[in-house]
Amino acid sequence: MSTITINVSDEAEEAAKSVNLSLRDFTQLALAQSLARMLKDPRLEERASRATGDGWARLKQSIPDVAPIPGDELP
Repeated sequence: MSTITINVSDEAEEAAKSVNLSLRDFTQLALAQSLARMLKDPRLEERASRATGDGWARLKQSIPDVAPIPGDELP
């Protein structure tokens, strides 16, 4: 593990406080989320390569074509 020094804005400190995290935990979480978006997961890539869309089609066919429950309609 490496140690880095960063300068953060006052807004970052306020954001950390608003979610009850220390600034250290908040920045670690933000970095981890950013890296997760940027780095490809080979397991997901492999699963995606095998996808055909058949499962989605089967799921849609299993959903009954009925009116929604009152109050659950789309606007």
